[in-house]
Amino acid sequence: MYVCNMKKLLLLWLFIFSFSLLYAQRIEYKSRVYDGINFAPIQGASIYNHNTKEYSFSDKNGVFVIHVQKNDTIIISNQSTNKQFT
Repeated sequence: MYVCNMKKLLLLWLFIFSFSLLYAQRIEYKSRVYDGINFAPIQGASIYNHNTKEYSFSDKNGVFVIHVQKNDTIIISNQSTNKQFT
């Protein structure tokens, strides 16, 4: 009886622990930045993760990669237009 309860408790603990690790997992987010008027890719746009203080910049095709997790705040701006989008 005692061993059965311990196994159940251990399985429950492992489930909760693995779920919390999965929830807090950071992923690599890859996307593109486009001009909102003519939909041309924006080269050199600055992508900033406010929560982790991590920066990324878009390449000549507007593609960028940044690490994110749920509820992070991402700020995208372009120096040439001096506009910010959130």
